[in-house]
Amino acid sequence: MKFGKVDTIEGIDFSLPEIDQRSRTVLSSFPKTKQPEIRIGCSVWSNKDYVGSVYPLKTPQSKFLQAYTQQFNTVEVNATRYGMPKTSTLKGWKEKAPAGFKFSFKVPQPITNRKNLNDDEGIIRMDQFAAGMDLMGDKAGTSFIMLPQYFGLDRYEQLNTFLKNWPVELSASLELREPVMIHHERVRSLAETKRMSMCVTDTPGRRDVLHNYLTNEELYVRYAGTTDFDNSRARINDWVQRSAQLIELGVQRIYFMIHQPADERGSALEVARLFSKGILDHYPNANVTIPINHKQNTLF
Repeated sequence: MKFGKVDTIEGIDFSLPEIDQRSRTVLSSFPKTKQPEIRIGCSVWSNKDYVGSVYPLKTPQSKFLQAYTQQFNTVEVNATRYGMPKTSTLKGWKEKAPAGFKFSFKVPQPITNRKNLNDDEGIIRMDQFAAGMDLMGDKAGTSFIMLPQYFGLDRYEQLNTFLKNWPVELSASLELREPVMIHHERVRSLAETKRMSMCVTDTPGRRDVLHNYLTNEELYVRYAGTTDFDNSRARINDWVQRSAQLIELGVQRIYFMIHQPADERGSALEVARLFSKGILDHYPNANVTIPINHKQNTLF
């Protein structure tokens, strides 16, 4: 995740916003659970740097997806950035993933980055996306609608129309990157009405977009980490504690998507291990397994 990338983390306040009363009120309408659905994943599975740590040594590229699904139970699919893959490709992914695994698809930019979200071409593209999700069946998890940084409050009505037409059967999280838009009451109300989560983007260089607005029973986090392990440990501990708080308030489902710097993507494994272990300490019956580090020098 290049958004919010920094050269140094010195002086950055990584604390999380407090849970406000409005979020508490939203969550109060959902039953409390001791077996939350926890999904932990990365932004890619086709990374050769994973071999020997995330994947066993000598794992061939043709087996990367299967190896990935042995370690994580979800993945962000950025391959849809420029459009929907071929039907044969989707079917192949679906067949290789085990039961219970969820693909979290990025809504293609030819939909989200249009001058008008709701023009005829956008509607056609959205129909194609919905058809792809239908093909994936129960392997399709929460998709994320990432709007560009320039998508501001002046385009609120476009967003209002777009979300009103969003297929009710498709689970999605709304990711905004324009601060006024993120923190505006009307946008939050729109997400609540649609029962769509608002993606929490936790990235070092853009603390102005960080929020903790709960608009349904789901917490969807896109976490951009650093290569400083002490920093990662502290931040992940904060997210474990925050997740436990929110589950006690009514959160049923959490997606925690890990983005490490491009040249250190393999370090996502230890971040995932920290988060998994922390969640299991609070909820031993959660659907979480601690990923294996196939190097011998594991941290725990």
